[in-house]
Amino acid sequence: MYSKIKSISYHQLFSKKRTRVTTATAIFAILFNTNIATARQSKHPTARTMLQNKWDSEELSLSYKFPIRILISPVKKGVKNFRSNYPGLIHRGANEWTQATEGAITFTFVSAPPADFLVTFDDVIPHNVSRYGCTQRQIREHSIFKSHIFIAAPPSLTERQVLHICCHEIGHALGLRHSQHDGVMHAPPIWPNPTFMTSADFDDLKRLNNLDSHGKFVMPSQQDMDNYRQTIEGELTRHIDTAKIVEANKLTFSFDLRADGQILSYHVSPSNTDDAKTLLMALTTLPKLPTPPSKHGTLSAKGTIAAHTPLSIEQITFANNWDSITSPKTLR
Repeated sequence: MYSKIKSISYHQLFSKKRTRVTTATAIFAILFNTNIATARQSKHPTARTMLQNKWDSEELSLSYKFPIRILISPVKKGVKNFRSNYPGLIHRGANEWTQATEGAITFTFVSAPPADFLVTFDDVIPHNVSRYGCTQRQIREHSIFKSHIFIAAPPSLTERQVLHICCHEIGHALGLRHSQHDGVMHAPPIWPNPTFMTSADFDDLKRLNNLDSHGKFVMPSQQDMDNYRQTIEGELTRHIDTAKIVEANKLTFSFDLRADGQILSYHVSPSNTDDAKTLLMALTTLPKLPTPPSKHGTLSAKGTIAAHTPLSIEQITFANNWDSITSPKTLR
């Protein structure tokens, strides 16, 4: 679905076919030891892959469902920056996050796709980034829906340092950026004895994911929900011709809506009539609906329709992935 990220190389810098922009970009990349990366967009107009670095300015929320699925790639033959205990440190790193959030963030390890986090151990971080780890995140509508974690920790590092790298990169996959407070996201790391999760890390996590000071998800107000119900009722009425529903029997329909207004799933009851097929076809060809009142979670709507009767949205509910995060604790 996503094209490979292209980075500027020394060859491009000194190539006769270089452009002025390419040269300037390459010089910046070399001087500041970073990557200027671009990605072609997929069929989805706002989906892209982003290479995590310290100049990131975009704040991102999460669209993962819990438990987050982690898949560890098989290690290629000949990889030197790998020890047999490294996969276990990814397990421990995930467990550190679960413990520190008192079970609000949970993970499960899978042996095959699909997965939310893919972990790869290698000798070199992609695009020649001179670090021990990096995270590429796939983003849609300012929300992370997949992450690829790369670990290139040499055996000379201590187990505690490698564990810190694992926790740090999982933090990036959860949407956290580098920070200057003494926590797991501090950059550069505080070595030889790196720090781990602190309340400051979770202040960032709460702010990014619309959590209050106690770590509880802030639901949209009832007024916002009522206004949105009327909005999508009007949108559906404009796009669904009730005159084509020829039977007098009432149909009940429901659908789940993603944070960007895209319908995820839908259901019509009773389902074994021509009217139901007509309504399903109308639902499947709907354009994106207006953005829901919160970008953190899934909105569900339930309504009715009948021949020559105004479409009615009778109920909307909002669900999020977050349990309450209370009293985050420093593990070390």
